[in-house]
Parts: sequence; structure tokens; C-alpha cells
Amino acid sequence: MKNISNKNIYKYSKGLKFENRELSPNEFVNKIKDIAINHKAINHPIFEFLDNNSSLKVKKNFFQIFAFNYEYYSRDFNTYLSKIIDNTADEEFKKILNENLTEELGDPKSNDFKKWPHRKLFDKFCSDLGVNTENYRLENKIFLTTKLWREYMMTNSSSKLPGVALGTICFGSEFIVPILYKKILNILRKGQSIISKEAEYFFELHCTMDVEHAQKMLNICEKLCENQSFREGLLFSTNTSLQIRGYFWDVIFSKIKKYS
Repeated sequence: MKNISNKNIYKYSKGLKFENRELSPNEFVNKIKDIAINHKAINHPIFEFLDNNSSLKVKKNFFQIFAFNYEYYSRDFNTYLSKIIDNTADEEFKKILNENLTEELGDPKSNDFKKWPHRKLFDKFCSDLGVNTENYRLENKIFLTTKLWREYMMTNSSSKLPGVALGTICFGSEFIVPILYKKILNILRKGQSIISKEAEYFFELHCTMDVEHAQKMLNICEKLCENQSFREGLLFSTNTSLQIRGYFWDVIFSKIKKYS
């Protein structure tokens, strides 16, 4: 069982040559980074489709569907963080997550939108697109994939199994979000604007902030990757998190192609 994670990591790493030796913690984490960077979760054909499609109708349709469903998944992001904080034994990891949570909570009373809670910024995004109205909610349904994603996040953030919570929040979120949100920003800024600068700032903020969060978590991953069980949990939760996000894009893509 010693090398199970070492062998499995090549199964998920496209183009990586198998090495019949134990990977160092740094090498192991770098391999998982390769898996994430090359995964469909952030290289989905939906982005190329949107980049090549100049139709305002398609653009607005995509962002309405995305906002409506992503709100359902992300409304409990602070709960995910809190659950991981409560269930992790690593004090350094707790500190990073508490810093992240403080940033997420922001200043609800501030007149400066750049200091708003991140939830308030995303609510503004939904409001600009008209997806938080009673009529929109009555006429549209949350995808089953989105509901399963939220349940998965609740379960993994409560897990005390080695590597599970860290893989979910690091490689399944903080590490890939800056790459994803840059793509989303590029689409938002192309052609006619459909949201306010306050709403757009939600994505702009995470393009920089989450880079720092992810790097700190990667350092912790390396430290804990001395343990084989941690490696196995990290690899499993990373791949599962990426697959679910990929399925999320699959469902949205099928919807917008149908009406484009």
C-alpha cells in the first residue's frame, strides 16, 4: 500500500512519465498541481465557445445560469471554511483559514465596495443579472449537479480523514479559482457590459487574493505529504473536486448551446 498514491497520481496526470520510485513531498504536490492545471475543470470547451461567440444573448444567458447555480454552491463558502477550521488539527492550516474567513466577511457597513463582504459582492453580481428575483427562482431550477456539489463540500469540509479537507479547499478551489476567474473576467469585459464594476470586483479580487491563500496551503501540503495516508486523501479529494466542477461546466454548456 505504500506507493498507492505515487502510482495513482500518474493515472490522473496527462503526459507525465511514470517513475517507479517514491516521490518527494515537493514532487508529489507539483504533480497534483499539474493535474489541476490541465483538468477540464479549468480548461473546459465552454470558455473557448464563449470567447468565440459575440452574441450578447449567449453571454447573458451563460452568466445568468452560472450566477444562479454558483450562488447555491457558494452561499455556504464561509461555512465550508468554518467546518474545516473546526475539524483540522493543524494549527498553521487553521490560521490560514481564519485569515481567509476574516477576508470573506469584510465590512458590511463600509461605503467602499472593495471592503464589502465577498458574499455582498456576489449578491450584487446576481442582482445585476436579475437572478435573485422571485420570478427567476420560480421559473428556473438549480441543477442536480450543483446540489450534489454543495453536499460534497459540506461532507468534505467536515472530514477528519487525512488530506480530504485540504485537497478539497486547496486544489478544488483556492488554487484554481484565480485561473478560472481570469477567464470569466475576460468574457465579462468582452463587448457590451452586463454588470456593474462592484459586481465585477468579486472576480477581480479573487484573481489576486486566492493566489496568496493557495501558496500558503501548498506549503502545508508539502509538510503533511510525508504521510502516505495524507497523500492518498489529498489525491482523492483533489480529483473528485475537479471532476464535480467539470460536470458543472458540462451542464451549463449543454444549456447555452441549446439556446444559442
